[in-house]
Amino acid sequence: PSRSPQHVTDLQSDSLAPENLSPGRTLAAARSARGLSIEDVAQRLKFSPRQIEALESDNHAALPGAPIVRGMIRGYAKLLVIKVLDRTLARQPEF
Repeated sequence: PSRSPQHVTDLQSDSLAPENLSPGRTLAAARSARGLSIEDVAQRLKFSPRQIEALESDNHAALPGAPIVRGMIRGYAKLLVIKVLDRTLARQPEF
């Protein structure tokens, strides 16, 4: 189902994602708030549960290179109907 723009959550101002929260913790908080399990997200995104867990724990060493991880984060955020700001992704440590 399509969602209208008012349902898009901006990570810059959302209470689920204060400035000091990492991208992974932000995704985990949003997933939990929406009542989704790791398995639900993995199935919808066609990722493994292990990859979702690695994203949520910011364990980037367990994932492919930086460009792919950024795409994974964007896809996950899109599923959760949250807007990932480029500066949020820029806060990630180097891979």
